Amino acid sequence: IAGCRVTVPFGSNKIYSGIVRRVLDAAQVNSNNTAISLHGQIGDSDFATELFSEGKKNIVIKPIIDLLDEAPIITETMFVFWEWIADYYLCNLGEVMQAALPAGLKLQSNTLWTLNPEFEAENKLSKSEMAVLYAMPKNASKTSDELSKLSGIKNVLPQIKKLLEKGALELEVSLSDNYKPKMASFVSVAAEYSTENAMHALIDSLKNAPKQQAILMAVLQFGLNNFDTPTNSPNALPKFEISTKDLLSFSGISSAPLAELVKKGILLKSFKRVERTDTVETEIVGINPLNDFQQEAYRKILESFEKHATVLLHGITSSGKTELYIHLIEAQLQQGKQVLYLLPEIALTEQIINRLKKAFGKQVGVYHSKFSDSERVEIWNRSTQSKTGELTKHTNVEEFADYKLILGTRSAVFIPFNKLGLIIIDEEHETTYKQQEPAPRYHARDAAIYLAHLNNAKVLLGSATPAYESYMNANIGKYGLVELTQRHGNMQMPTVEILNTVKLRKQNRMKTHFSDPLLIKIKQCLTNKEQVILFQNRRGYSPFIECSDCAHVPVCEYCDVSLTYHKYKNILSCHYCGYSIESLKKCPACSSTALETKGFGTEKIEDEISIMFPEANLARMDSDTTGNRNAYRKLISDFEQGKTDILIGTQMISKGLDFDNVSTVGVLNADNMLNMPDFRAFERSYQQIMQVSGRAGRKNKQGVVLIQTGTPDHAVIQNIVKGSYQNLFVQEMEHRKMFKYPPFFKLILFNVKHFDKPLTDRAAESFAVLLRSRFGNRVLGPEYPAILKIRNKFQKNILLKIERTAPLSKGREIILQALEEFKASGAFNNVQIIINVDPY
Repeated sequence: IAGCRVTVPFGSNKIYSGIVRRVLDAAQVNSNNTAISLHGQIGDSDFATELFSEGKKNIVIKPIIDLLDEAPIITETMFVFWEWIADYYLCNLGEVMQAALPAGLKLQSNTLWTLNPEFEAENKLSKSEMAVLYAMPKNASKTSDELSKLSGIKNVLPQIKKLLEKGALELEVSLSDNYKPKMASFVSVAAEYSTENAMHALIDSLKNAPKQQAILMAVLQFGLNNFDTPTNSPNALPKFEISTKDLLSFSGISSAPLAELVKKGILLKSFKRVERTDTVETEIVGINPLNDFQQEAYRKILESFEKHATVLLHGITSSGKTELYIHLIEAQLQQGKQVLYLLPEIALTEQIINRLKKAFGKQVGVYHSKFSDSERVEIWNRSTQSKTGELTKHTNVEEFADYKLILGTRSAVFIPFNKLGLIIIDEEHETTYKQQEPAPRYHARDAAIYLAHLNNAKVLLGSATPAYESYMNANIGKYGLVELTQRHGNMQMPTVEILNTVKLRKQNRMKTHFSDPLLIKIKQCLTNKEQVILFQNRRGYSPFIECSDCAHVPVCEYCDVSLTYHKYKNILSCHYCGYSIESLKKCPACSSTALETKGFGTEKIEDEISIMFPEANLARMDSDTTGNRNAYRKLISDFEQGKTDILIGTQMISKGLDFDNVSTVGVLNADNMLNMPDFRAFERSYQQIMQVSGRAGRKNKQGVVLIQTGTPDHAVIQNIVKGSYQNLFVQEMEHRKMFKYPPFFKLILFNVKHFDKPLTDRAAESFAVLLRSRFGNRVLGPEYPAILKIRNKFQKNILLKIERTAPLSKGREIILQALEEFKASGAFNNVQIIINVDPY
């Protein structure tokens, strides 16, 4: 059946796993027009090869080894969705499959070796070969690592290779399923003790074993309190099973007396599959009513959905967009539909999940990369409703209810819904919706809009600072547009104060990276028991260190970048490849000890603020401090509960978090965003500063935002002060149109990579010539990017600008032809070309 996973033989001794796309009969396979391709093995995205040539007749079809699923795990709609992503983002289906499937549904190939029972040595074997053979059990298979340990030979592969060639060993490939259902033990009362009389007699008989007696009493008490099962006889006890974990927690007794009761046959032990996902009961408190402004926006959204498949909700920060989402979700669930709610950051899920669970209870599932592989499989299974009501072989429909609402980050677009009615994309402008590495380099917002089209569903885009593409689509009528201009609960927008760091530094009113007005305001907030957020869009302690004597800067061995200093870990680290070394005590170039840190990141801010305000409780939110989902949860929870006075962070703290007691937000260096070499620099600077500014303000007190900048008259800064999104949008659209940038043109970036710089240069120039012969002056480059080398590979970029009105399918066809011609030359076989559609 299409959509099921299978294992298939490939070559003489290999087994691959894959998903059935379609089923052909023998006549179709042997027809002149058939070409069968295996797009990718699960677990091996690089594998993409033609199995048979087009037009070849009388193909010998090998049988499928094993069918791994009783029902499809991928629907036909999702196959079409995968194919669209592969086509639009110029990648292969195997790469899409790799991104789409949770790791727990992928099978990995493990090489195993077995003895050939019929082997007879024609020539004398070496001592090392004999050692391997003696180490191999007769009726078992072993991996190379196991054979190395058993034989005592450190590098056993040469011996295995020789024994394989001589026929002494045989290759066996097994496919292991990564997903294992979580099992928990349960106990129940044996049938002979299922009446009240028998149970009383049993309890009396255990008076010399008080702990066993206490366990049994706990079983009865727990069972009678939590189960109300009708019985056939007034003397009969209700039937129930109790989780061993719950029982031991309830009784407060160790497991030893429980084991004795099981051994005696008084209690029966069994194992059942349980959920890994969060099972904590959340009290359902219902849905808050909408205020007049929200009610009007809700009405307009429903009206817009009658005319448009996609609607943009442009609502200022703290206007209550989430409350609108909840009402729209409720309407879909009442119709029996499913809803996908996308967020740009895992950090946001920790706050919003609580609000959604209070409204919808256990109908809510959460799906993101901080969950374990097995947890994501279970969420995938419980979101997938097949037409027959069956799920994968791992899912028991009777045990677990289906999720009707999935809250997730960008990868959640790949969950195969069958009753999808609405997709909500919150903070739709965020760059984290765009996947950069590896392929497919998709944008979750754009992919979700196409997914909704396939499911005849609606899309709501929400943002206080929409992406310019989305806002333009709304202005030209492609999307519906609804605006929400009032803050919830009569909260006022914060006042914005610009602090001219150039002027303040001349007046000696700057202490390291902090202006006097900012420090005074922080002190006032701490005195008033109010909270502060400090925003610096750079993590680490310092971007680099420099020798004062010879100006040497330590750089990464594998990338053309300086190493960032992390004081807490006492390391110098590369943020591109992960290479790190211990912090230096002296200059490697001149041996001087005069090493100085340059610039500042969130770690340095935390360090300096702790000295200036020792009484304050500080927390830092960046990718260094949020390694797992519990770290996110604790940081946000502590700040919500007032345990943290000052929160320091990168763009993570700007994305839709809602805190009641934040009165002041400080933007420490607006200029580093404004000066980025990116055509979106002004757009993104405005978005980030406005978003983090939106965290300021209390219900009964207006908040304040202090922006430190050396360019107070900059257009972006002035529009932030005015709160004028439209003014900056109009200005930027004039520039974008003039210089042929989105949303008027589509961009495709070709990143040419190789370990050898001259070869990279020649390959990039050759491919640019091929593209220019087809697209003319739409091709720019090749040019070196800001970072010449990453992970030991030199790189050069070629940029293609295509008119928005041009047929993209034709453009993609021409690109693939040029790429095929480039590879066919044979001169650049090992050169890598990465294609990134809509790269920025």
